[in-house]
Amino acid sequence: MIEGMSNENPGYKAFSRHAEGLVKMALVDTPVVLIQGARQVGKSTLATQVLAGTGARLLTLDTHSVLSAAQNDPDSFVRQNPDSLLAIDEVQRAPELLRAVKAVVDEQRRPGQFLLTGSADLLRIPGQHESLAGRAETIPLFGLSQGEIRSGKDDLASRLFSGDEIGLNDVAGTMSRDEYLEIICEGSYPEPRLRSGRRRQAWFDNYLSRIVDRDAKDISRLMHLDRLP
Repeated sequence: MIEGMSNENPGYKAFSRHAEGLVKMALVDTPVVLIQGARQVGKSTLATQVLAGTGARLLTLDTHSVLSAAQNDPDSFVRQNPDSLLAIDEVQRAPELLRAVKAVVDEQRRPGQFLLTGSADLLRIPGQHESLAGRAETIPLFGLSQGEIRSGKDDLASRLFSGDEIGLNDVAGTMSRDEYLEIICEGSYPEPRLRSGRRRQAWFDNYLSRIVDRDAKDISRLMHLDRLP
């Protein structure tokens, strides 16, 4: 069940992420798992893929009504799915939830209670390291790798350490300079890969503005959690 989230972009492609297996393994033995990464890197999509077919509940704090509920009554908010996994998307928008999550875990410690996504690593926030230590694991999510884009395996590191210079030359020789430049310009975020030229640049410009105008404020709130009542 996904509440407050829209997946209405008909052209969007949900890439299979290598981190999916890491998240699932962490949920087997860890009460709280955090998918941490920049906005639009694919955290929400990955969470949806992890939860598919599990009966878990996913709430996104990007929706005003959901965010208000989380801020007004964090204790009740985190107890909405007591017998199964509760996933909370963009949790840094309501830092009040962190202490409520800790309380639930301490009352009944079992693995796979919460799956959180956020643009900040909650385990490194002042005042939160001690409270979440031993209860949470962070899985970093970066931009798409070339293996994920091509639905294949990333093996550059293994080739480098194997000393297989011939194999590396074969890979490099299959692409032109223009193709390399296009890969660089496309970037590693899923959404701008649907665009090209000026439309892609417009996406990146708006992305930076959003980070400065809103996300920086959310991170600032997290950095002062010790001042919350």
